[in-house]
Amino acid sequence: STADRLFPIIVGCVDSLQCRKIIDEAMKQTPHKAVWIDAGNGEFIGQVIVNAVNGTSLEELDRKGLEEGYFNLPSFVDIAPHLFQGNLQKTSEISCADHAVENVQNIGANILSGAMLFLALNNLLATGNNVGIDSHMVKFDAKLMQVINEPTTLN
Repeated sequence: STADRLFPIIVGCVDSLQCRKIIDEAMKQTPHKAVWIDAGNGEFIGQVIVNAVNGTSLEELDRKGLEEGYFNLPSFVDIAPHLFQGNLQKTSEISCADHAVENVQNIGANILSGAMLFLALNNLLATGNNVGIDSHMVKFDAKLMQVINEPTTLN
């Protein structure tokens, strides 16, 4: 049915590990299917990650299997947990001027990040279901003009 194919999509372009952790916790607690497309970049390098949950624990996923339509794709927090250890400084505690000086971003990296995020969202919406998540993660380097795709494995 159409209702079974409807699910929220969070598009995140936050420059804060603390914000990413909050979104990740909300995704892990949702009892429903949801997708979070997270884009982030530094001066020249960055990534776009598609996180998908089905409101199902990993144990249930193992038990039920993919043939019943259950899926899970890890988040940036799952992929790089070492970045989220310890006390994360709140974005509101850092002035805009300090943030701009400490986290220089090249316009090419910003444009590439936005383009990759758009393509992930477009691919998802074009199919209307989890089959449209063909790439779980795209890593890029604007200086080297390099894009590396991580194909999706649903487990």
